[in-house]
Amino acid sequence: MDITVSRKINLYRWLFTLGIVIYHSKSLAAFTSPETKIGILAKTYVILANQLGFTSMNFFFFTSGFLLYFNASPPSIGRKMKSRVKSLLLPFLLWQVTVLILMTLTRPSEARLHLNPIDSFFCSPVAGPLWYCLALLILMLPAPLIVRIKHKSALTVLTIAIFTYLIARHLGYFPEPLAFKRWWWYGNMISYLPSYILGAYIGIVRPNLIVKPKTNNNFWVLFGIFLTVTVTVLWHYSPGMLSDVNFGLLQLIGMWLLLKSTWLTKDMPKFFDCAFYVFALHNPILIPEFELLILPLFSNFVPFNDLEILALKLLEIVSIVLASWTLKLLFDRIFPAKFSKMFTGGR
Repeated sequence: MDITVSRKINLYRWLFTLGIVIYHSKSLAAFTSPETKIGILAKTYVILANQLGFTSMNFFFFTSGFLLYFNASPPSIGRKMKSRVKSLLLPFLLWQVTVLILMTLTRPSEARLHLNPIDSFFCSPVAGPLWYCLALLILMLPAPLIVRIKHKSALTVLTIAIFTYLIARHLGYFPEPLAFKRWWWYGNMISYLPSYILGAYIGIVRPNLIVKPKTNNNFWVLFGIFLTVTVTVLWHYSPGMLSDVNFGLLQLIGMWLLLKSTWLTKDMPKFFDCAFYVFALHNPILIPEFELLILPLFSNFVPFNDLEILALKLLEIVSIVLASWTLKLLFDRIFPAKFSKMFTGGR
Protein backbone atom coordinates (compact mmCIF):
# COMPACT_ATOMS: atom_id res chain seq x y z
CA MET A 1 0.00 0.00 0.00
CA ASP A 2 1.28 3.47 -0.90
CA ILE A 3 2.43 5.40 2.19
CA THR A 4 0.18 8.35 1.34
CA VAL A 5 -2.87 6.06 1.31
CA SER A 6 -1.87 4.71 4.71
CA ARG A 7 -1.58 8.28 5.99
CA LYS A 8 -5.00 9.07 4.56
CA ILE A 9 -6.56 6.11 6.40
CA ASN A 10 -4.88 7.20 9.66
CA LEU A 11 -6.08 10.78 9.19
CA TYR A 12 -9.66 9.68 8.58
CA ARG A 13 -9.45 7.27 11.52
CA TRP A 14 -8.66 10.24 13.75
CA LEU A 15 -11.31 12.49 12.20
CA PHE A 16 -14.02 9.85 12.46
CA THR A 17 -13.02 9.09 16.05
CA LEU A 18 -13.83 12.74 16.72
CA GLY A 19 -17.01 12.17 14.71
CA ILE A 20 -18.09 9.49 17.20
CA VAL A 21 -17.30 11.85 20.10
CA ILE A 22 -19.37 14.61 18.48
CA TYR A 23 -22.22 12.15 17.91
CA HIS A 24 -22.29 11.04 21.54
CA SER A 25 -22.04 14.61 22.82
CA LYS A 26 -24.89 15.94 20.66
CA SER A 27 -27.39 16.19 23.53
CA LEU A 28 -28.05 19.79 24.55
CA ALA A 29 -30.03 18.92 27.68
CA ALA A 30 -27.23 19.73 30.11
CA PHE A 31 -26.52 23.05 28.38
CA THR A 32 -30.00 24.53 28.35
CA SER A 33 -32.69 25.85 30.65
CA PRO A 34 -36.39 26.56 30.00
CA GLU A 35 -35.48 30.11 28.97
CA THR A 36 -32.91 29.03 26.40
CA LYS A 37 -33.88 29.35 22.77
CA ILE A 38 -31.95 26.91 20.60
CA GLY A 39 -30.67 28.78 17.56
CA ILE A 40 -29.38 27.83 14.14
CA LEU A 41 -25.84 27.09 15.35
CA ALA A 42 -26.91 24.55 17.98
CA LYS A 43 -29.48 22.98 15.65
CA THR A 44 -26.88 22.63 12.89
CA TYR A 45 -24.46 21.06 15.36
CA VAL A 46 -27.02 18.43 16.37
CA ILE A 47 -27.91 17.63 12.73
CA LEU A 48 -24.29 17.23 11.64
CA ALA A 49 -23.42 15.35 14.83
CA ASN A 50 -26.15 12.81 14.16
CA GLN A 51 -24.90 12.28 10.61
CA LEU A 52 -21.26 12.03 11.65
CA GLY A 53 -22.00 9.14 13.98
CA PHE A 54 -23.30 6.89 11.20
CA THR A 55 -20.66 8.01 8.69
CA SER A 56 -17.88 7.38 11.21
CA MET A 57 -19.04 3.84 12.03
CA ASN A 58 -19.32 3.12 8.30
CA PHE A 59 -15.66 4.09 8.00
CA PHE A 60 -14.54 1.74 10.78
CA PHE A 61 -16.46 -1.20 9.34
CA PHE A 62 -15.45 -0.48 5.74
CA THR A 63 -11.73 -0.13 6.49
CA SER A 64 -11.76 -3.19 8.74
CA GLY A 65 -13.20 -5.31 5.94
CA PHE A 66 -10.81 -3.82 3.41
CA LEU A 67 -7.65 -4.23 5.49
CA LEU A 68 -8.50 -7.82 6.49
CA TYR A 69 -8.90 -8.97 2.90
CA PHE A 70 -6.29 -6.73 1.26
CA ASN A 71 -3.46 -8.97 -0.02
CA ALA A 72 -5.08 -11.89 1.85
CA SER A 73 -4.45 -15.49 0.80
CA PRO A 74 -5.13 -18.91 2.35
CA PRO A 75 -1.63 -19.00 3.93
CA SER A 76 -1.77 -15.43 5.26
CA ILE A 77 -5.35 -15.15 6.49
CA GLY A 78 -4.60 -17.12 9.66
CA ARG A 79 -1.84 -14.67 10.60
CA LYS A 80 -4.14 -11.75 9.90
CA MET A 81 -6.87 -13.20 12.09
CA LYS A 82 -4.44 -13.83 14.97
CA SER A 83 -3.27 -10.25 14.63
CA ARG A 84 -6.90 -9.11 14.79
CA VAL A 85 -7.45 -10.95 18.03
CA LYS A 86 -4.49 -9.09 19.56
CA SER A 87 -5.45 -5.70 18.12
CA LEU A 88 -9.19 -5.94 18.92
CA LEU A 89 -9.89 -8.38 21.74
CA LEU A 90 -6.99 -7.47 24.06
CA PRO A 91 -7.65 -3.69 24.05
CA PHE A 92 -11.39 -4.34 24.32
CA LEU A 93 -10.91 -6.39 27.51
CA LEU A 94 -8.36 -3.96 28.96
CA TRP A 95 -10.67 -1.01 28.44
CA GLN A 96 -13.65 -2.77 30.00
CA VAL A 97 -11.58 -3.23 33.17
CA THR A 98 -10.12 0.30 33.01
CA VAL A 99 -13.48 1.99 32.48
CA LEU A 100 -15.06 -0.06 35.26
CA ILE A 101 -12.28 1.03 37.65
CA LEU A 102 -12.60 4.69 36.63
CA MET A 103 -16.38 4.51 36.92
CA THR A 104 -16.06 2.99 40.41
CA LEU A 105 -13.83 5.91 41.45
CA THR A 106 -16.03 8.62 39.92
CA ARG A 107 -19.60 7.25 39.88
CA PRO A 108 -19.72 4.25 42.26
CA SER A 109 -23.52 3.93 42.25
CA GLU A 110 -23.50 3.54 38.47
CA ALA A 111 -20.58 1.10 38.60
CA ARG A 112 -22.65 -1.25 40.79
CA LEU A 113 -24.93 -1.83 37.81
CA HIS A 114 -22.04 -3.50 35.95
CA LEU A 115 -21.07 -6.25 38.35
CA ASN A 116 -22.13 -9.10 36.03
CA PRO A 117 -18.95 -9.70 33.97
CA ILE A 118 -20.66 -11.54 31.08
CA ASP A 119 -23.27 -8.85 30.73
CA SER A 120 -20.98 -5.86 31.25
CA PHE A 121 -18.12 -7.15 29.14
CA PHE A 122 -19.89 -8.78 26.21
CA CYS A 123 -23.67 -8.26 26.06
CA SER A 124 -23.76 -4.63 27.10
CA PRO A 125 -20.11 -3.48 27.41
CA VAL A 126 -19.37 -0.92 30.10
CA ALA A 127 -17.01 0.76 27.61
CA GLY A 128 -19.92 0.90 25.20
CA PRO A 129 -18.31 2.54 22.13
CA LEU A 130 -15.94 -0.43 21.80
CA TRP A 131 -18.82 -2.78 20.89
CA TYR A 132 -17.55 -2.65 17.31
CA CYS A 133 -14.41 -4.59 18.34
CA LEU A 134 -16.55 -7.60 19.21
CA ALA A 135 -18.57 -7.17 16.03
CA LEU A 136 -15.43 -7.15 13.87
CA LEU A 137 -14.14 -10.30 15.57
CA ILE A 138 -17.39 -12.07 14.67
CA LEU A 139 -17.46 -10.76 11.10
CA MET A 140 -13.93 -12.01 10.37
CA LEU A 141 -14.81 -15.66 11.11
CA PRO A 142 -15.79 -16.55 7.50
CA ALA A 143 -12.48 -15.13 6.16
CA PRO A 144 -10.67 -18.51 5.74
CA LEU A 145 -13.51 -19.73 3.49
CA ILE A 146 -13.83 -16.47 1.55
CA VAL A 147 -10.16 -16.30 0.56
CA ARG A 148 -10.35 -19.85 -0.80
CA ILE A 149 -12.88 -18.86 -3.47
CA LYS A 150 -10.63 -18.88 -6.52
CA HIS A 151 -12.80 -17.06 -9.04
CA LYS A 152 -13.35 -13.36 -8.49
CA SER A 153 -16.59 -13.59 -10.46
CA ALA A 154 -17.94 -15.92 -7.76
CA LEU A 155 -17.07 -13.34 -5.11
CA THR A 156 -18.85 -10.68 -7.15
CA VAL A 157 -21.98 -12.83 -7.38
CA LEU A 158 -21.81 -13.57 -3.64
CA THR A 159 -21.43 -9.89 -2.79
CA ILE A 160 -24.35 -8.91 -5.05
CA ALA A 161 -26.50 -11.66 -3.52
CA ILE A 162 -25.78 -10.42 0.02
CA PHE A 163 -26.50 -6.82 -0.91
CA THR A 164 -29.73 -7.87 -2.65
CA TYR A 165 -30.84 -9.70 0.48
CA LEU A 166 -29.99 -6.73 2.72
CA ILE A 167 -31.91 -4.33 0.47
CA ALA A 168 -34.89 -6.70 0.28
CA ARG A 169 -34.87 -7.05 4.05
CA HIS A 170 -34.80 -3.26 4.42
CA LEU A 171 -37.84 -3.05 2.11
CA GLY A 172 -39.68 -5.58 4.25
CA TYR A 173 -39.52 -8.67 2.03
CA PHE A 174 -37.60 -10.64 4.67
CA PRO A 175 -38.05 -10.61 8.43
CA GLU A 176 -35.58 -8.76 10.61
CA PRO A 177 -32.88 -10.94 12.26
CA LEU A 178 -33.48 -12.38 15.69
CA ALA A 179 -33.16 -9.68 18.35
CA PHE A 180 -31.62 -10.17 21.77
CA LYS A 181 -32.78 -8.22 24.79
CA ARG A 182 -29.37 -7.36 26.27
CA TRP A 183 -27.13 -7.93 23.27
CA TRP A 184 -27.92 -4.43 21.99
CA TRP A 185 -24.93 -4.07 19.66
CA TYR A 186 -25.94 -7.15 17.64
CA GLY A 187 -28.45 -5.05 15.69
CA ASN A 188 -25.77 -2.44 14.99
CA MET A 189 -23.46 -5.12 13.63
CA ILE A 190 -26.14 -6.30 11.20
CA SER A 191 -26.88 -2.72 10.12
CA TYR A 192 -23.24 -2.04 9.20
CA LEU A 193 -22.83 -5.28 7.23
CA PRO A 194 -23.05 -3.49 3.83
CA SER A 195 -20.07 -1.28 4.70
CA TYR A 196 -18.01 -4.23 5.93
CA ILE A 197 -18.89 -6.40 2.92
CA LEU A 198 -18.14 -3.58 0.47
CA GLY A 199 -14.75 -3.02 2.12
CA ALA A 200 -14.00 -6.75 2.05
CA TYR A 201 -15.01 -7.01 -1.61
CA ILE A 202 -12.82 -4.10 -2.68
CA GLY A 203 -9.96 -5.44 -0.57
CA ILE A 204 -9.93 -8.84 -2.25
CA VAL A 205 -11.22 -8.04 -5.77
CA ARG A 206 -10.60 -4.33 -6.52
CA PRO A 207 -7.89 -3.14 -4.08
CA ASN A 208 -6.46 -0.64 -6.58
CA LEU A 209 -9.55 1.51 -6.03
CA ILE A 210 -8.02 2.32 -2.65
CA VAL A 211 -4.29 1.62 -2.72
CA LYS A 212 -3.59 2.96 -6.21
CA PRO A 213 -6.54 5.23 -6.82
CA LYS A 214 -7.13 6.29 -10.40
CA THR A 215 -9.52 8.79 -8.86
CA ASN A 216 -6.57 10.87 -7.65
CA ASN A 217 -7.44 13.94 -9.72
CA ASN A 218 -9.39 17.16 -9.38
CA PHE A 219 -12.54 15.78 -11.03
CA TRP A 220 -13.00 13.20 -8.28
CA VAL A 221 -12.24 15.80 -5.59
CA LEU A 222 -15.06 17.96 -6.97
CA PHE A 223 -17.32 14.91 -7.26
CA GLY A 224 -16.53 14.04 -3.63
CA ILE A 225 -17.50 17.55 -2.51
CA PHE A 226 -20.71 17.37 -4.57
CA LEU A 227 -21.64 13.92 -3.23
CA THR A 228 -20.92 14.90 0.38
CA VAL A 229 -23.02 18.07 0.19
CA THR A 230 -25.86 16.39 -1.72
CA VAL A 231 -26.11 13.44 0.67
CA THR A 232 -25.93 15.75 3.70
CA VAL A 233 -28.84 17.86 2.41
CA LEU A 234 -30.96 14.88 1.30
CA TRP A 235 -30.32 13.13 4.60
CA HIS A 236 -31.73 16.12 6.45
CA TYR A 237 -34.70 16.95 4.22
CA SER A 238 -35.63 13.42 3.03
CA PRO A 239 -34.54 11.10 5.85
CA GLY A 240 -36.96 8.36 4.81
CA MET A 241 -35.30 7.93 1.40
CA LEU A 242 -32.61 5.64 2.84
CA SER A 243 -31.64 4.28 6.24
CA ASP A 244 -29.18 6.34 8.29
CA VAL A 245 -26.50 3.69 7.76
CA ASN A 246 -26.87 3.82 3.96
CA PHE A 247 -26.87 7.61 3.94
CA GLY A 248 -23.71 7.42 6.04
CA LEU A 249 -22.05 5.07 3.57
CA LEU A 250 -22.73 7.45 0.67
CA GLN A 251 -21.48 10.38 2.71
CA LEU A 252 -18.34 8.40 3.56
CA ILE A 253 -17.63 7.79 -0.14
CA GLY A 254 -17.96 11.50 -0.82
CA MET A 255 -15.71 12.46 2.09
CA TRP A 256 -13.11 9.90 1.05
CA LEU A 257 -12.96 11.25 -2.51
CA LEU A 258 -12.67 14.91 -1.57
CA LEU A 259 -9.13 14.46 -0.20
CA LYS A 260 -6.24 13.40 -2.42
CA SER A 261 -3.84 11.06 -0.68
CA THR A 262 -0.93 12.74 -2.52
CA TRP A 263 -1.58 15.90 -0.50
CA LEU A 264 -0.41 14.04 2.61
CA THR A 265 3.35 14.44 2.31
CA LYS A 266 4.07 14.09 6.05
CA ASP A 267 3.29 11.48 8.67
CA MET A 268 0.34 12.05 10.97
CA PRO A 269 1.15 13.89 14.23
CA LYS A 270 2.17 11.71 17.17
CA PHE A 271 -0.76 13.25 19.00
CA PHE A 272 -3.09 11.06 16.92
CA ASP A 273 -1.86 8.02 18.85
CA CYS A 274 -4.44 8.73 21.56
CA ALA A 275 -7.38 8.00 19.21
CA PHE A 276 -8.17 4.65 20.85
CA TYR A 277 -8.13 6.32 24.28
CA VAL A 278 -10.56 8.95 23.02
CA PHE A 279 -12.83 6.27 21.58
CA ALA A 280 -12.84 4.13 24.72
CA LEU A 281 -13.22 6.85 27.35
CA HIS A 282 -15.38 9.59 25.88
CA ASN A 283 -18.88 8.16 26.39
CA PRO A 284 -18.72 6.18 29.65
CA ILE A 285 -16.32 8.48 31.53
CA LEU A 286 -15.36 11.84 30.01
CA ILE A 287 -18.70 13.20 28.76
CA PRO A 288 -20.48 12.52 32.09
CA GLU A 289 -17.55 13.96 34.05
CA PHE A 290 -17.49 17.11 31.90
CA GLU A 291 -21.17 17.70 32.54
CA LEU A 292 -20.76 16.94 36.24
CA LEU A 293 -17.55 18.85 36.99
CA ILE A 294 -16.88 21.43 34.28
CA LEU A 295 -20.31 22.61 33.15
CA PRO A 296 -21.37 23.88 36.61
CA LEU A 297 -18.43 26.32 36.50
CA PHE A 298 -20.36 28.19 33.81
CA SER A 299 -23.66 28.20 35.72
CA ASN A 300 -23.55 31.99 36.15
CA PHE A 301 -24.08 32.34 32.40
CA VAL A 302 -27.35 30.34 32.34
CA PRO A 303 -29.40 30.52 30.19
CA PHE A 304 -26.79 29.99 27.47
CA ASN A 305 -27.23 31.66 24.12
CA ASP A 306 -26.72 29.86 20.82
CA LEU A 307 -23.06 30.78 20.41
CA GLU A 308 -22.27 29.88 24.02
CA ILE A 309 -23.79 26.41 23.61
CA LEU A 310 -21.63 25.80 20.52
CA ALA A 311 -18.53 27.10 22.34
CA LEU A 312 -19.22 24.78 25.30
CA LYS A 313 -19.62 21.83 22.94
CA LEU A 314 -16.27 22.61 21.34
CA LEU A 315 -14.72 22.96 24.81
CA GLU A 316 -16.19 19.57 25.73
CA ILE A 317 -14.62 17.92 22.68
CA VAL A 318 -11.21 19.56 23.27
CA SER A 319 -11.34 18.55 26.95
CA ILE A 320 -12.09 14.93 26.01
CA VAL A 321 -9.14 14.80 23.62
CA LEU A 322 -6.74 16.43 26.08
CA ALA A 323 -7.83 14.15 28.93
CA SER A 324 -7.39 11.10 26.71
CA TRP A 325 -3.95 12.25 25.58
CA THR A 326 -2.94 12.90 29.20
CA LEU A 327 -4.05 9.42 30.24
CA LYS A 328 -2.11 7.89 27.35
CA LEU A 329 1.04 9.72 28.42
CA LEU A 330 0.47 8.51 31.98
CA PHE A 331 -0.07 4.89 30.92
CA ASP A 332 3.01 5.02 28.69
CA ARG A 333 4.98 6.18 31.68
CA ILE A 334 3.78 3.70 34.31
CA PHE A 335 3.36 0.58 32.16
CA PRO A 336 6.00 -1.35 30.18
CA ALA A 337 5.98 -0.49 26.48
CA LYS A 338 4.50 -3.83 25.36
CA PHE A 339 1.67 -3.65 27.88
CA SER A 340 0.96 0.00 27.14
CA LYS A 341 0.66 -0.81 23.45
CA MET A 342 -2.10 -3.31 24.24
CA PHE A 343 -4.42 -0.40 25.11
CA THR A 344 -4.37 0.73 21.48
CA GLY A 345 -4.00 -2.62 19.73
CA GLY A 346 -0.75 -1.36 18.22
CA ARG A 347 -2.51 1.49 16.41
